[in-house]
Amino acid sequence: MWMVRHIIAGNEKINYKIREFGDPSASETVVLIHGQAWTGEVWRMVKRLQGVHSIVPDMAGCGDSGLSTSYDFTTLSEQLVDILDQLRAKKFWLVGHSWGASLALHFADHYSERVKGLIRVTFPVICIIALVSRVNEGNFSAYATQNPPFSRFSIR
Repeated sequence: MWMVRHIIAGNEKINYKIREFGDPSASETVVLIHGQAWTGEVWRMVKRLQGVHSIVPDMAGCGDSGLSTSYDFTTLSEQLVDILDQLRAKKFWLVGHSWGASLALHFADHYSERVKGLIRVTFPVICIIALVSRVNEGNFSAYATQNPPFSRFSIR
């Protein structure tokens, strides 16, 4: 089951809806960013990842998160850093779908010291379900570095 909380982030003090699954003290953290006009609910299948702490925000202007005066990737990345700082997520895998993949790439470029690996998903989300269902237990980073498509998109 998702744990849902709201975090105030950024200079504009935007109320972000955050979904989390897994133990925050897990050895691996994955941050999942949805596509444009979607919400974090699209990532509900990450519940199948065992031993991984998943952080899934509704980005500003989407779902139950507040509106921003700016939706450029720099502003959204700064807000995401604020969220992740509040959640004490120092280094993590970053996964983005569609528009979220572009935001994830921008984030990784500007905050590379925090990103263990970048996974840009541009194929339909339904395909992700099939991939994630193969990861039932064990070490996500070992899976991600040894199995396509994860191994092709990892930058660290």
